[in-house]
This record gives sequence, C-alpha cells and structure tokens, in this order.
Amino acid sequence: MNTDLNNFMGRGKNNVIFKKIVEYAPVDIFLLLDSEFARRNLSRKFSVKARVLSASIEKRNYSFFCKLDSTMEEVAPKELIGNYSKPMIITGMGLYGEMFIKEIRLLEKIKNIPDERRAPIVIFGSPRPEKLDKIRGLFDLFIDNTVENSIEVLERLIESSVSE
Repeated sequence: MNTDLNNFMGRGKNNVIFKKIVEYAPVDIFLLLDSEFARRNLSRKFSVKARVLSASIEKRNYSFFCKLDSTMEEVAPKELIGNYSKPMIITGMGLYGEMFIKEIRLLEKIKNIPDERRAPIVIFGSPRPEKLDKIRGLFDLFIDNTVENSIEVLERLIESSVSE
C-alpha cells in the first residue's frame, strides 16, 4: 500500500464510509461506467474477488436502466434494488449517471429503506466539482479516477467489502 492510499484512508470521513460499506457487506457489485473498455477491464480485474456485474446506463422513454454487458439484460433501478441481494453501485457521472443515482435514491426513499440498508453508491470518475455538489448527499464515496492510486483504492474497497 503506498502513501497516497494511506492518505486517502487516513481521512476520517473516508474511513467511516469504508467501515459502513464493509458492514453492509454487498453481494452484487454493479460497475456502471460510460466507457465499455474501462467497465470490462475493471470487471475482469475484480470478478475474481467478488460478483461484479458491469453495465452501461441507458435511457428509453424517459426512464433509465442499466444493460448488463454479460447477458444484455436490462435492469431498471426498481429491479436493481428489489431483485439483487445487497447491491453496491460504482458509477461515473457520465451521460446518465447523475439521473440514475437520483432515481435509485428516490426509490429507496419511497420504499422507506433505512440509511444503514440503502445501497452504497461510489462515484468513480472525475466530474466537475459543481456537478458533484448537485448530488452531494446522494452518493457515499467519491474516488477521483485521475489520481495515481485510484484503482488501488477501488480494489481495497471491493476486497474489504466482500471479505467479511
């Protein structure tokens, strides 16, 4: 582990969030990124350690869904929350990421899911600060993918959350 990763983990808020995600113990990890290349590479890297489902976020008739890369199955946010066991969502803030996050949180609110049982959402990307500010409170953790050790941080998060 390098010093950058120690600095990331050393920040009190990040450490608390890591612990919260580890306690939640996700079973299904959704990797929702715009770049198919990035999705497939990260999915291949982490699928040995956890059940990682890579998918793109798409829109049809004013509703959002993710299309799984492996089966091309379309999964709506409602199905993601209801049909998958303890999901964790790792997404960017690309084309539809922001709206997908908002829809997930709205559905959790409608279903009265308590904070400790709501699906952790990790932003893995490099959005503009004002875009992040628009959804502050809707995501749990932000990992800047332009930082040198971003993959290590993501790997540590996934390993820690599924090893319990």
